[in-house]
Amino acid sequence: MYKKETVKEKLASHVEKTGIGTKHFLKAICVMPNLKFASQQTKEVPVLLVRRHPIFLIFGILSAFLWLFVGIIFNLAWKITLKGLVSEPLLLRLEGFTLLYAIGLTITSMIYSLSKWFYNLFLITNYRVVDLDFRTLNKTSWTEALLDRIEDIEVRNTGFLESLFNLGDIFVQTAGSRDKIEIRRIPKPMKVQNVLLELAQNMKKHEHIS
Repeated sequence: MYKKETVKEKLASHVEKTGIGTKHFLKAICVMPNLKFASQQTKEVPVLLVRRHPIFLIFGILSAFLWLFVGIIFNLAWKITLKGLVSEPLLLRLEGFTLLYAIGLTITSMIYSLSKWFYNLFLITNYRVVDLDFRTLNKTSWTEALLDRIEDIEVRNTGFLESLFNLGDIFVQTAGSRDKIEIRRIPKPMKVQNVLLELAQNMKKHEHIS
């Protein structure tokens, strides 16, 4: 396993040539992220932290406003169908409740979209690859594979958005497992694949530095 300085030196050269990402933790690709996780080993160093492209975060936030639109439509429906059937104060309270409820759903949906983007992670260390899938606040799944167990790394890049924004899906197949570790719609998938391939090949060659 590489020492931290060795990983940084190897990756720094690659970053200068490819411009794969920065050290900013809120970027879709963060180089050498400064983080710790529960099962991290003594000499294990995070090399790349990858998230979905920010365009999908924007889509998620914009789609949250559909709840507000629905609330406005319901308020118009109340005015049309209930006017004259209920008192004016009751109608105003019903409209206010509907609008507040729609605003609450909008904010909740925006927070969920942000959390899903931020916590759905694909982490590459000098020892393994980790896929963290965020579903709800109390439900996440964690899949990992040792680099020297990786047999195949497939990149798929299809569709208009993928071509326009240089997006792709990465599928990692490991020895002895039918399931693939995957992360979808990430930026610069070929460059992420190159870093992962380099680290995996070095592990398989037993290029460990004590």
